[in-house]
Amino acid sequence: ASLRFCEGQHTSLEFQERLDITIDKYLNMATQKTGALISAATQLGALLGGANDDVVNKFAKYGDKIGLAYQIRSDILSLWEPNSVAGREDLVTKKKSFPVVFVFANGDFKLKRELGAIYSNRILSMDHVASIQKIAESAGAKEASSEMVHTLEKESSIILNGIHLEPK
Repeated sequence: ASLRFCEGQHTSLEFQERLDITIDKYLNMATQKTGALISAATQLGALLGGANDDVVNKFAKYGDKIGLAYQIRSDILSLWEPNSVAGREDLVTKKKSFPVVFVFANGDFKLKRELGAIYSNRILSMDHVASIQKIAESAGAKEASSEMVHTLEKESSIILNGIHLEPK
């Protein structure tokens, strides 16, 4: 779990200066990072509960999905929650959030160009974050991000369907 988290964090840092991040690359990075932490916790819980390997593996997959959903929800809050100072600081350091990656992947040419112009600045300010927010809203990134969270939560619950845990 520690190695996966560090690899995800390293990838996140590599993404800061790049504009060619696909949604799949973002999802992989976030799964390595936040997914690894939640997955480790769910696996340990299953192991401590005496689960067999199949059940432990299902809890690992569940943790990856829930961790990814958590990360995207955090990304949503960093742009659209007025009191989210920490998340906005991530944007100032050019960390790529799901809504930003969504715009680069799916926005129209004008929105991609505007966002690219912001990210081409050496240093971003909170004024830039406000512009990023408007661009992301125009591209439908808030709705797409929320839909992705919902999908991941649904997928995670399907993973655990049919598991019968016996108390010790």
